[in-house]
Amino acid sequence: MRPGPAEAVDLVLGDGLADTAKRLKVTRFELLLTTLHVLLRAYGNERPVVAVDLSTRTRASRDLIGPFVNELPVATEPRGTFAEFARWVRGELRAMYAYREVPIARALGGISPRSALAPVSFSYRQRTAPGPVFAGLETRVEWMMANGAVRNTLHLQVVDGPGGPAARLLFNPELLSRDDCARIGEDLCGLLLAAGEHPGAALEDLPLPTRVAAAAQAPRADTGLPAYAEGADAGLIGEVCAIWREVMALDAVEPGDDLFDLGGHSLTITEIIGRVRDRMGVEVPFEVFIDDPTPTGVAAEIAALLGGDAEEDRC
Repeated sequence: MRPGPAEAVDLVLGDGLADTAKRLKVTRFELLLTTLHVLLRAYGNERPVVAVDLSTRTRASRDLIGPFVNELPVATEPRGTFAEFARWVRGELRAMYAYREVPIARALGGISPRSALAPVSFSYRQRTAPGPVFAGLETRVEWMMANGAVRNTLHLQVVDGPGGPAARLLFNPELLSRDDCARIGEDLCGLLLAAGEHPGAALEDLPLPTRVAAAAQAPRADTGLPAYAEGADAGLIGEVCAIWREVMALDAVEPGDDLFDLGGHSLTITEIIGRVRDRMGVEVPFEVFIDDPTPTGVAAEIAALLGGDAEEDRC
């Protein structure tokens, strides 16, 4: 996923964030991440993935200016009660913190640092000091700054300060409508409130929303071809299946097989990306395997990349 234009919808998370986190014995960051994963699961994501921004600042870099932040993906399978799942998320994060200083683009080949690791991301920052005061001047401090661009479809930004949490959803209007983004914000706040009132409730017993429709898209014409042949021909899909068989040492891979169901993981993806680059001369983005982890989906992306290269050659 590449950077795109950004718009924002402000959220009101309420005053109970700290109390709910304390009762669940998790941090406020862990509570919000848990809620976001439960919400994505309710929208139809069986295994939601959220890219989180983690601080890498140490005592040695405390007084230095710069983006001491690393982004890492967190994948979950929400189940059980909200309290149980929140503590599972806490444990998963604590295990991941051992690698927080390792840039994933450096650890795994074929990943561009500017690419988003997942369609949804989350950043959380605590502010303990009060706002600055400039004598003789009337000022306002913006604790959440946006540069007019977003790398994901949706980004939850939270700054938790002495006056309570300030939050907003940044979204790409080319991929998500403002109305849908506003509804996501309402669903998130409602789910957070319900979790605070009934932390021991099973996830399916919470007031989960229905799936949010994506931004309106033009209907796709019926080509008369089987689904696997749309966007990429059968030969290209066969080449991708062959690469998957080689990398994962499998006897058979079908066009609709899910990479993660086959036992694949991030290192598997990196090796597939490398073999596609060597044989076909295109760089498949890592996030394609998150959006559609099937040979069909990967082949469609390769076909689009090859088509783009052909257009450039004709210019």
